[in-house]
Amino acid sequence: MVGTGLDVWEVVETVRENDDSVAQAAAYLEIEVRLVQVAVRYYGSNREEIDAWIERVRDIAEDEEAKWRRAREALA
Repeated sequence: MVGTGLDVWEVVETVRENDDSVAQAAAYLEIEVRLVQVAVRYYGSNREEIDAWIERVRDIAEDEEAKWRRAREALA
């Protein structure tokens, strides 16, 4: 997603979060519909790779949130 600052996985997740609407995702991300379509096509051809990446990102986010919560609890 050169020039957008977005990765394909982010676009795919945004499409999913917008009831699979390419147009709504494009509006939310403030990018052209055609770029969302390109990301979705890439995802269709590389689904396993992108799904694995999404899973890794979720795992990292969960770990970081757990660390943040433990730090807050330590200060309480």
